[in-house]
Amino acid sequence: MHRSRTYLSSILGGTATLMVLAASAAPVAAKPGEFEAEVNFIVGLKSLDGEDWAPVEDQQMFAAEMSWGTTDFPVYFVSDVIGTATQEDTPSFDPLFGPFSVTTTGTTFEMDFGVRKIWEVGTFRPYLGGGVGIMIGYYKAEFLNYTSDDADATLGPWLGGGMYWRLGPHFNLGLSARWSQGIIDLFGANADTGGLQYGLLVGFGFPAK
Repeated sequence: MHRSRTYLSSILGGTATLMVLAASAAPVAAKPGEFEAEVNFIVGLKSLDGEDWAPVEDQQMFAAEMSWGTTDFPVYFVSDVIGTATQEDTPSFDPLFGPFSVTTTGTTFEMDFGVRKIWEVGTFRPYLGGGVGIMIGYYKAEFLNYTSDDADATLGPWLGGGMYWRLGPHFNLGLSARWSQGIIDLFGANADTGGLQYGLLVGFGFPAK
């Protein structure tokens, strides 16, 4: 049986409340050199290498993409945080102990830094960015009274982009996708803690536009 923890309803509910509050402010024309920030939340999936992570290669993802800079600079600086996790129960059998279940847990975490370009075409905001991230992977298998787990961390590249629309003075709604790669050591073998990530984007930007 596949077990997967999801907080989609609570995340979207809380984010929607923030959007209502943010949208209440009136738009103000940006001034040269003024600080700007975009804070977008991504709810979706991350697909890892099946040879490295089976049976937990498809993980639920929650990310915060934070872009910040000034109006007179061509790109934003990036401080992104991405967490993923899932759990899988796999039936098995042992001649001595009989039938039993193997519970496998997979988790990854990224702190990504770099630059991001956001274009403004009316209310449409396509964007593209890249850089380097701190990437952590954790894998655990539990069966009978035995637990085997391992974790490692590394640095690796990332590249991501997407599109969203500015609805009202602050509210953002769109889609996001990202690729990352980070080779770590799990149980004495190389494993890629990066992968393809994609999901729904909701967030807000300042100042109002």
